[in-house]
Amino acid sequence: MPQVSIAIPCYNNPEDMARLLNSISIQTYDDYEIVISDDSTEEGAAERIRSLVDAFTRQNASVPITYVHNSRPLGHVHNWNQAIRLTKGAYIKIMFSDDWFSCESSLSQYAAMLDAHPEAILAFSGDTQSYLREGTASASAATHETDNVSSKSAANVPDIDPRIADNPVQDSNRNFHDTQAQNADSHKIGSSHRDYDRAADSEYIAALQKDYRTLFLSNLIGAPSVTIYRRTEPLILFDERSGFASDVFLYMALLSQNPTFVSTDKPLVHIGLHERQYTETFDEKDPRIYEDYRTLYLQYRLYENPEMQEYFIRRYFVPYHKDETERAVLQLSKTAVQKAKRAERFATAKSLLHAGLSRFKSEK
Repeated sequence: MPQVSIAIPCYNNPEDMARLLNSISIQTYDDYEIVISDDSTEEGAAERIRSLVDAFTRQNASVPITYVHNSRPLGHVHNWNQAIRLTKGAYIKIMFSDDWFSCESSLSQYAAMLDAHPEAILAFSGDTQSYLREGTASASAATHETDNVSSKSAANVPDIDPRIADNPVQDSNRNFHDTQAQNADSHKIGSSHRDYDRAADSEYIAALQKDYRTLFLSNLIGAPSVTIYRRTEPLILFDERSGFASDVFLYMALLSQNPTFVSTDKPLVHIGLHERQYTETFDEKDPRIYEDYRTLYLQYRLYENPEMQEYFIRRYFVPYHKDETERAVLQLSKTAVQKAKRAERFATAKSLLHAGLSRFKSEK
């Protein structure tokens, strides 16, 4: 049985898969398998991804690799879970197909965190946020699984030779920020001038260690590709009811079973940023966002925590204009709801006044 399973869900994006497989092919760590669950529907996409898998196998014959093309698309969370279910390793390393390892020792460093901390169920790293160039990945991926839940911007995907290359793929962006935690002796893959590094800060790590439900207030762990977690029985998967907050559901499921985790601020993966990610399909007031956080609020009894109840009221209940019946079901403080509504009305009035003054000044 391999120590690490790299679980890759993909969908109509052979160019992204080429970049990811390339970054895997140069890893110094060798006790791993790859599992790919492919929901591709566009003509020729699955065939191209299959050819990439075959090329990878020819160059890395000792690496077990499982490729499954779903004749009927499973849908984003279901496809992620199928990739995980097919794994055999002790550690599960999720890699969304528009992300990639940032250096040749990335996988080794992920495995080492769990090896060194057998008490931990979860490990995570920092990442490099990488803007991708438009045009190579299918626009239809917007409704599927290129999900990284971090904030997304218009993107550009680098042109990728569909063959697996021995040399790392380079793109043409530029780097805004390099953390001191970056591996100085590691071979950086695909780094670019527009990339920037991010990681959870020490204050957030301390809060998460104190109470894993801090994730409800803010997910600074990041996208699933920054994580690796220990296999359990039963296997912990993404919650298939979830949508926008799928990553938060997974992390809270893991940490509710075992709150011990380990982390590094080293950016061990690149997170591909582009406007086709699944979360970009959600409007600001999409009811699915409310339903995700409502489910978490009830499932983890967050109404028992005053800070989290206040946050839920201010961030979700009031902006989504929920009624008294819903307030009672959720056991929300009537006083806190009224206070949040007054604050929202004041903020709205202030914004309208500011807009009116700006318009008046521009007309003078």
